[in-house]
Amino acid sequence: VSLEQNKLNDWFSEMVATLKTHELISETDTASPQVKSMYDVFVNGNINDIAFQGKMNAQVHFVRSILIEYLSLLDKNLPSKLAVYFTDS
Repeated sequence: VSLEQNKLNDWFSEMVATLKTHELISETDTASPQVKSMYDVFVNGNINDIAFQGKMNAQVHFVRSILIEYLSLLDKNLPSKLAVYFTDS
């Protein structure tokens, strides 16, 4: 089996394990509001809602990454407050 096939097999195994975990926490009503919301959007199957959910998740990911990088560059001169404004433009 090739390295690429092993990576693919590992990815699918991890994905199935994550889905099983999410199924369990959904059944036991212990899922976070974010996980509940994500699966509600998926189950309803509205492609616009799914795309919007992806956009929002990407925005959170990239803004978090940018802020962490920015703060690490400031080193010891951290601001006492930091404001962030989100816009689609």
